[in-house]
Amino acid sequence: EQEHAEAGAQAVTTIAYKDGILAGDTQADGGGVKYEVQKILVADFMTAGSSFYRARLCVAVAGRRDDGMRLFWHLQGSCRDLVFSEARERIETLQFDKALDIDPDDETSSFIVTLAGSPSALNSSATRPLIAMKRIGRTMDTIGPRGYHAIGSGRDFALAAMKLGRTPAKAVAISHFFDVGTGPGIQEVSVWPEG
Repeated sequence: EQEHAEAGAQAVTTIAYKDGILAGDTQADGGGVKYEVQKILVADFMTAGSSFYRARLCVAVAGRRDDGMRLFWHLQGSCRDLVFSEARERIETLQFDKALDIDPDDETSSFIVTLAGSPSALNSSATRPLIAMKRIGRTMDTIGPRGYHAIGSGRDFALAAMKLGRTPAKAVAISHFFDVGTGPGIQEVSVWPEG
């Protein structure tokens, strides 16, 4: 695990992932004013190729929401024209560079990105209908064998809660109790496509 590589500057928020569920607090602030935002961005689409099937892309951001929007629009635009295996590879090999318009040397923004294909619609040759990735420096890395991850200022509280069996939403709620940067509102999203 490369946990120490992620332990630098932490954005003021908590995002948690476990068992195909993403959850995050909805508090943001700017100019001395607190307001509500959605920190988990979701796109449902039909994949390209000879066999169309449903897919869901989720991008959760801790840090600059503009960076999250840039990453979301980049992946949404490029993945929807690919077959699932190609879309999965596009995310797995993503590089944070100037072309993405996210400063590769500024790790203030961290992300969890998932791509899931409808299991009932995937043919038997398709493997790994779900990928869950996290940012490590300039690249993306698979969420480790423990199967859960958290980012943001409340990260450690959320990781401990999920280790003890709590859901991502409950982990974010626990983080709010201890972390001043985590707000009370919670957004919860299934990474699996609907239908």
